[in-house]
Amino acid sequence: MAFEAQREANSYAASRVKAELGHDISAVFAAAALMLILLYLGQGMLLLLEWIAEPAADVFSRLLSLDRAEALAQYRDFLRSDLFLAALEFVCYAVSLILPFLLIKRFARQKPKRFFPLAARMPEKSAMFFSFAAGITLAVNFLCALLFERFYPSAGQSPAGGPVYEIVSAVMIVFIAPVGEELFFRGAVYGVLSRYSQSMAVFVSALVFGLAHRNPPQVINAFVLGIFLAIAYANTGSVTTCVFIHMFNNAVSLIVQYSAEYMFYELFAAAVGLCVMAVGAFTAVRLIIAAVRRRRAIAVFDDEATDVPRIGRRTYIFAFCKNPFVWIFAALTAAGVWVMYL
Repeated sequence: MAFEAQREANSYAASRVKAELGHDISAVFAAAALMLILLYLGQGMLLLLEWIAEPAADVFSRLLSLDRAEALAQYRDFLRSDLFLAALEFVCYAVSLILPFLLIKRFARQKPKRFFPLAARMPEKSAMFFSFAAGITLAVNFLCALLFERFYPSAGQSPAGGPVYEIVSAVMIVFIAPVGEELFFRGAVYGVLSRYSQSMAVFVSALVFGLAHRNPPQVINAFVLGIFLAIAYANTGSVTTCVFIHMFNNAVSLIVQYSAEYMFYELFAAAVGLCVMAVGAFTAVRLIIAAVRRRRAIAVFDDEATDVPRIGRRTYIFAFCKNPFVWIFAALTAAGVWVMYL
């Protein structure tokens, strides 16, 4: 009787975990799909404001006692102004992360211990981890830039602005985006899924992070970077290290972008190539030393102790494959790529 009761209890626990896993996968990918939609919020707002330009000019001409043509010209100048474009991009980007984050926070069943894990912690063997992560991600980034340069779209990007817009964009890319994205992709997405399996959470959070970039070469870069960021989070339980690595990666990418625009491309490519080779050589030396001494190159992790019973890998795969929000996210990703290359 005791054996039968135990088996029934285990069966009930497994079925409960499967149901909660399906629910949390839905919450994660619904939030990711919402984020993809909100990434177009800025462009949509600009189109809407341009569409209502005529009636808006009528209203402003009456309120401000201006000629209608003058009111229309001032309205359109405002829409193209540096300050407005910068403010619009900042607000829309914040909304595209905050709303999906709140969706996961509200609907996830297995919530992470902390949604804002900002403790100052470093992973084990931090020097080796940072060198390995930098060597691999920079090498992948450089190879993608060389192999897929012609696939980087010129359309579908944010409208060009002046100095204020470029400064705000640079601050967002280097400082604001790493904090917001790490809290969402590691703190929320990884945090929820890691309650079931950390290795599954590492892969899925990195995959969603990569696909959210939509542009195929950047998807590869972001996926590789996301793997290291998730491993860093798994080892520390804090996004502080992840934010630091993310900031460094974005700063290098921004320097590369501006250098390619304002320097001779051949000189720039040679300089970046030498830097990547140097970092890669340093990484290779560290890996050889680790192999000779029979030590791990980077700190690995074990599944954290939770009250969630473990289930098989096939169950995870089946749960993802049959979830409709996973396919909605995939369809939106494909649509995003198509829009970028129109």
